[in-house]
Amino acid sequence: MYQLKGLEFNAYITVIDNDENDNTLKIAIKDNIYTKGIRTTAASKVLYNFIPSYDATIVTLLKKIKKAKIIAKTNMHEFAIGGTNTSSAFGITKNPNDPELITGGSSGGSAISVAVNDADVAIGTDTRGSVRIPAAFCGVYGFKPTFGRISTYGIIPNSWSLDHVGILSKNISKLAYVYRMLKGYDDKDPNTLINLSIKERKKNKIRRIGIINELTVDCETRNDFMRFIYKLDYDIEEIRLPIVLSTLKYLDVFRAETASYHRRFLKLHEQDYSPDVLSSIKQGFKIRAVDYVNTIKIREEMIKEFVKVSINMIS
Repeated sequence: MYQLKGLEFNAYITVIDNDENDNTLKIAIKDNIYTKGIRTTAASKVLYNFIPSYDATIVTLLKKIKKAKIIAKTNMHEFAIGGTNTSSAFGITKNPNDPELITGGSSGGSAISVAVNDADVAIGTDTRGSVRIPAAFCGVYGFKPTFGRISTYGIIPNSWSLDHVGILSKNISKLAYVYRMLKGYDDKDPNTLINLSIKERKKNKIRRIGIINELTVDCETRNDFMRFIYKLDYDIEEIRLPIVLSTLKYLDVFRAETASYHRRFLKLHEQDYSPDVLSSIKQGFKIRAVDYVNTIKIREEMIKEFVKVSINMIS
């Protein structure tokens, strides 16, 4: 047995296996993902003693990976409704780079777990940045795949039309390996994609990366990024995509779907929610049906524009 370093930073809600074995692929899982027979709380008093009777699809797949073991369920922002990890029934997570700083969220415990080398790979969920934000704050890789590439069956939803499973690691090869093991169609999740196979491209084919003009970043960061891309021998193409300025409209979708899921809990457990989480949920009840439908329409138009740009990039 060995002491998980992440405990010092409040990374875990439940420790599952801390037997020391350097020959295993150690995996930590966010606590909104169902694990059969193991408490799954979503860091909330509402589900404080909830024990699922089945595994999420991704947990089933992780258990099939040779020499892999799940070491812990990680702390998070309650119900994944927040980007700071400061609201949890199990306390605030602390940034391993500086305990006075936040980890970001909502997958903050997962980011800690790989940052301190307790886990080789950690699983999180990402609806509005919940893998990418803590990855950036804690200095690790955070990957949010295309919607539908990894099943979300058995995961406590935040916004079902926007939820993604994401992967965090300090090792890009291990991250990619776990992604390959998890991706694919799941008949329990109608959003999963049946076939996204792409024929191997010829080595001499031009490779391009598009830079969307409407998305701004500070000059130093942009210049560092551009220098890095040029070193990889990619072509840079600047793209106009004005519709991305409408992305904040997605909040209507997120809030309405979140409120829909939590309606049943609020009747009995409203007092058990953190104030910021409860406030966010209640905003969803103010969304009119017509606004929700209009936002879905805008989203469809955005997808069409992104697809059009992508086709132009590879043609």
